Amino acid sequence: MIDVSESIFFIDKQHKVNFKETLLRWNVSDNDTEQRTACYILSAPMIFQKVERYLGSFETPIDWIWFWEYKYTLSKLPDYKDSGEPQDVPYDLTGSMVQLGKFSLNMWNGYKHFNLYDCMNSLDEKHYKVLKCAMDMRINW
Repeated sequence: MIDVSESIFFIDKQHKVNFKETLLRWNVSDNDTEQRTACYILSAPMIFQKVERYLGSFETPIDWIWFWEYKYTLSKLPDYKDSGEPQDVPYDLTGSMVQLGKFSLNMWNGYKHFNLYDCMNSLDEKHYKVLKCAMDMRINW
């Protein structure tokens, strides 16, 4: 199991607890930076409290934002081809939550509907620190 070191920025104690819970939920290994970064972003308290009760229905730690993006962004694009109907998204997300989620998708698979500048401008100071820590986590660990 991954040691949650002191070098990780946590907004508060709940963020650290949420992170440990998500790592256990998806059995994230030490060398899986994609999943670890996604778990870290998902564990941010403002996001986690919105989606916590749906964790059991998610196959990956990015599903919370993937379902949102599919319903509200991708399914609306005229050139997006997919035969599936958008899944119901039973939670509300603020603009900054969506931006952190898009960042998580971008770090996961290079999601192209993400703009770093827009993301940074939507975040308060503590969530900007989450963004920076997630970048370090994804690239350096």
